[in-house]
Amino acid sequence: MKTGVYQMNQKGSTTLLTMMLCGSLTLLCSYSLLYARHQYLSNKSRAQTYLCMKDQLTKLYSYSETMRKINTAIKVAFKLSAIPKMKVLHQSLKAGQQIYHFSYMHKVMAKGPCHFTQRASFLYNLPYKSHLKTVLARNLDGSAKSRSEKKWKIVISNFTGQEKIKPSFFLEASLVFSKQHLKLSSTQEHAIAGRSLSQVFSSLASWQQLLRRQ
Repeated sequence: MKTGVYQMNQKGSTTLLTMMLCGSLTLLCSYSLLYARHQYLSNKSRAQTYLCMKDQLTKLYSYSETMRKINTAIKVAFKLSAIPKMKVLHQSLKAGQQIYHFSYMHKVMAKGPCHFTQRASFLYNLPYKSHLKTVLARNLDGSAKSRSEKKWKIVISNFTGQEKIKPSFFLEASLVFSKQHLKLSSTQEHAIAGRSLSQVFSSLASWQQLLRRQ
């Protein structure tokens, strides 16, 4: 009788041990899957953020170079505006430059590698002045006015797309705009400690700069 009870207890202990082992393995597998998912989303977010910065800086450089060339043509046409044809050309160049500006604004906000919260930082950091970011401000000769600040920064955070996964870093690009030539002086990555709301972080620095200018 005692032998039977002992065997039953031993069998029960073995079953309990097996269940505990299976439970531990299940928890370990679940944790491994969650960690792997977190790492995947983190790596994807990092790659997307760097691609976003590269894409937007390339567009911004092309925009500044085209605007500079059109400005040069506008200034020449203005000096020769006593000639009727040059006066017409002067107005046409201004209209064409405004249309090009609209086109660039559309490209900035169009779908691409950037999340819309990341694009906001580029939208509010343009090398030329404008009214409500739409109509270009102009000098007496009709050329587009360049911004007063010759150095500024563009800041975007990584966007994970997950409410429970906070942004882990932000990219900062330092730009120099001298004689209507745009140059990238440096880029830096900074870690974010204990912050959330990645949707608003990328536009925060831009809004602060905008408020300081007004």
